Amino acid sequence: MNELLRLTLLGSPRLQMGSQLISDFATNKAQALLFYLVVTGQPHSREHLATLLWNEMTDVQAKKNLRTVL
Repeated sequence: MNELLRLTLLGSPRLQMGSQLISDFATNKAQALLFYLVVTGQPHSREHLATLLWNEMTDVQAKKNLRTVL
C-alpha cells in the first residue's frame, strides 16, 4: 500500500509517512537537507549542498559532512 508522505514546515518541522511520525534524523542538518531537496524538487550539485549547509567550513570538510549525512 502506498502511504502519503507529509511535510509540515510551518512551526516545528515534521515529517510523517502515513500515520507514523519520522523524527530520528541523525542531525538537524540531515533533516534540513531532506526538506530542502523535497521543497525545491530539482537536482543540486554536491558543491551547492555542501556550501548551503556548511558554509563556515572548508570545502573538503563540508563535502565530508555531506557524504556522512547522505
